[in-house]
Amino acid sequence: MPGSTRICAVEPVASIAHRDLLFLTPAHPVPRAASHTEPAAIGHVTTLAGSSQFLWSAVEQSGGCSVQDLENKVMDRFAIDDPTMVKSTIRGWVDALVEARLLRVSSGQVVSRESACTSSAIDADDLPVGETLTNHEWGLMAHGLAHGIAASLGIRAFSIKGPVLEHYGLRPPRASADADIWIDPVHYGAFTAALTSLGWIKRFDRGERQARVIPWHSFSYYHPEWPIDIDVHWWFPGIGIDREEAFNQIWENCQATTFSGVRARIPSKVDAAVIQMLHCVKDRESAVRRAELVHVVSLVGKWSTDDRACLVSHLVALRACDPLRPVLMEEGVELPAQWTPAEQRRWDVGVQCKEGSSTLAILYELEHVSWRSKPGVVMNALWPSDADVILTESTPDVSRAGMSRSEILVARARRLVRGVKELPEALHVLLRAHN
Repeated sequence: MPGSTRICAVEPVASIAHRDLLFLTPAHPVPRAASHTEPAAIGHVTTLAGSSQFLWSAVEQSGGCSVQDLENKVMDRFAIDDPTMVKSTIRGWVDALVEARLLRVSSGQVVSRESACTSSAIDADDLPVGETLTNHEWGLMAHGLAHGIAASLGIRAFSIKGPVLEHYGLRPPRASADADIWIDPVHYGAFTAALTSLGWIKRFDRGERQARVIPWHSFSYYHPEWPIDIDVHWWFPGIGIDREEAFNQIWENCQATTFSGVRARIPSKVDAAVIQMLHCVKDRESAVRRAELVHVVSLVGKWSTDDRACLVSHLVALRACDPLRPVLMEEGVELPAQWTPAEQRRWDVGVQCKEGSSTLAILYELEHVSWRSKPGVVMNALWPSDADVILTESTPDVSRAGMSRSEILVARARRLVRGVKELPEALHVLLRAHN
């Protein structure tokens, strides 16, 4: 499968009812990196090997073979982490095709094609294929891919949000648009370089060169042949300690699991709840986030005394109490105030910055830089460089191709008009945050 690397196990997926096995295997071995500053030599392309087609071919070539023979062929051909799962899935594949009258099993468990099923008689639609993966299943594979890359480089990583929340029952199941993975920030560059070498592309973001109140915490990567993104985190907004310390704090309590048969790590239930609540309170305008916040907070309210005490302990260690104090106090969870007035104000302003708009962030920056630096901030706001205009005021295609001089002037005018319209509300937010 293009865009994949060392995912070396299998997992049946529900939507294809055991008729296809997902064997993900590298084009050649992936050596562990000697140092985390450079990516390992990753296999060029990893193939989705079929594996119902592989099994079907094994039956055809031998004119009939036992189920055990099929299992042995798979074990010989693919690197398998969980043989028990593979054997169960192969037997499910056989049973499904026997039920569909495409295979028959004779005495001695010998599997062969039904006599009526000649190559010319079988419709292509009857052959098992893996084209019906749902976004949820793609997401699990993306998590597995990310952990496979991290493991090949010896980099610590854990998954967050999405399937982690569902694992703990902290969010009702739903399809995700991306797979969120939190990488050890020391080795973030090595991980993303390896991801890029497999054809994943950093997603264009208009706000990347704009002023910000809350710092960037992740970048998204997409692949032309994958329907979802991989969102690579090095921090999470609302946490008040250093990014490396935050990662280590959560890593200490991580649990082991698997995604698409790949060994992975996920935060503890308590830390997963913390991340989800911070994610929700940061996006106050989203009805989905508000509903998810109500859901997870109500669950926390039903936790045992020990779990609630653990939650308080983890929040204190992460210096993440202040964003959640209002919502958790309603459930009887008492949290100390940890942030300074300046830190609280930064959060209050930051969560009100609108996507794609920098007016409020520019005013906040102007307020906090030295008098000597203020003219430069103003000039950059009124007349940014051509490169910044192209990046922030265009689509990805235009950004790559460039803009003409007249198009840049139009974009500057559009940017100024938008800033003037947003100015009154931005000033109101800043004044309110002072009170």
